[in-house]
Amino acid sequence: MSEKNDSSSRLPKSIDSLIGAGVRIEANVNCTGVLRVQGDILGNVSCDSHPNGTLIVDSAGSVTGTVSAAHVSVKGRIVGPVRSQQSIEIHDGGSLVGDVAFKELAIHSGGIVEGMLSRIAANESGAAAEVRRPEAAGTDEAAARPPVSGWKLALALLGVAAIGGGIWLSRNPHAVMDASETALKADAALNAPEAAPASLPAAAAAPKPPEPVPVAAAASDPPAAATPEAETNQENITAVRGINPSRPANMFLLISNEPSVLYRKKRDEAGDGARITVPAGEKASVGVSPDELIRVAQGRDVVILFQGAKVPRNVIESGAWISFVPK
Repeated sequence: MSEKNDSSSRLPKSIDSLIGAGVRIEANVNCTGVLRVQGDILGNVSCDSHPNGTLIVDSAGSVTGTVSAAHVSVKGRIVGPVRSQQSIEIHDGGSLVGDVAFKELAIHSGGIVEGMLSRIAANESGAAAEVRRPEAAGTDEAAARPPVSGWKLALALLGVAAIGGGIWLSRNPHAVMDASETALKADAALNAPEAAPASLPAAAAAPKPPEPVPVAAAASDPPAAATPEAETNQENITAVRGINPSRPANMFLLISNEPSVLYRKKRDEAGDGARITVPAGEKASVGVSPDELIRVAQGRDVVILFQGAKVPRNVIESGAWISFVPK
């Protein structure tokens, strides 16, 4: 799919800031010019304080967090929502996982976008004028086709049903009379007094007393088996296994219906590690590696999805550490 093919021609040639390969920054980054990322950034990146603010993510670079810039060029990987007031360009081998708001968009062959696409209208600075799902991003003809409204479809179905009913009645004139007689017989049966029940033997009529449940037997029953997606071990760590290998294996999607606080740490790290705060009503794409653990410390009304697998609510409410295992 390509919304614009010449967006890269307007990117500036000079670089104001560079994050080199092998450099890892865990903080929010603000820039006023052109920022080239060859390392890793775990935090939000903002380059929209200047009309030509530009973020360039090279093939070896990655950004995990919210991105806001006038121009965005992706050859590496961005995990998080992206908003561009001018243009976004996804090159071959580049991937963007998160919702995208743009004025102009170019996706080259081999580029990947996984999220909602929202076009920013030319006369509006913040409202999205068009929304398309990522699976329809490569089909311009399907995207341009106007949707059929629900009430028009309902009227069409009612018209087809009325025509079919009229043809059927014209070929079966006695059907109405048969239906009326059947309805009268059913009404008479409902209003008739109930017949007296036949006498039953005393042994059959008397209800049997409930049998007591042995407490010892109930206590010895084996515990319910865990779901295939989640397995809890004795260290209070729950392994969530992905079920869709086409989904990203190094991030999970968090939908926060109330203010929530998460902690992320290495498996062998003591304490709670890094703190992640998500406001109510927000969605966040959080990067995670196989040797990292996540737990929800505050806000239980959240949804966590990893490669199509949903973390069980009882695991979230327990505050247990969660390990994500890719499919």
